[in-house]
Amino acid sequence: MKQTLKQRMVGAIILAALAVIFIPMLLKGPVDQGLTDVPIAIPPRPVVEVDEALAAAPEEPPVSDADFTRSVPLESDHVQPPPELPAESAPVALDEPSPVEQTPPELASWAVQVGSFGRESNAVGLRDKLRASGYSAYVDAIDGNGERFYRVRVGPVVSREEADRLKDDLVGKVQLKGLVVSHP
Repeated sequence: MKQTLKQRMVGAIILAALAVIFIPMLLKGPVDQGLTDVPIAIPPRPVVEVDEALAAAPEEPPVSDADFTRSVPLESDHVQPPPELPAESAPVALDEPSPVEQTPPELASWAVQVGSFGRESNAVGLRDKLRASGYSAYVDAIDGNGERFYRVRVGPVVSREEADRLKDDLVGKVQLKGLVVSHP
């Protein structure tokens, strides 16, 4: 009988402990933790243009025309237009994956690359110089050989012939040789 008495005593102690813990919680109700819901009006994210962001960048030495003559087009920029498909080519079934997707000729566009730089400030300087001369120029950042390069391109234009004329126009007006590349 001693074993039964021990079990009853342990059970009574456990019930008393639970009562001490939970009865005050039930009698008090929810506890105010000092948190309140306050509506907050969050303004929309500001629109930042690239030129403003670059203006806030640390001051770098001025860009001279000598910096532009050192640019070398990357080997990956020598892009040829896709070859024309013969009219009698067989259609490809829709359920077979195509290894290479080609841009339809009517959707292709072209640009003239006039420089490739290791420093973004040099590329932006040339872009601004071309824009001041009335050209639609932009900077395209790429990663190659573990480094980041900044290509300066003028365009895009719809046809390859128009890109060739733009390339000749750049040589005549701003003395910059360019390379016709597909866009983007």
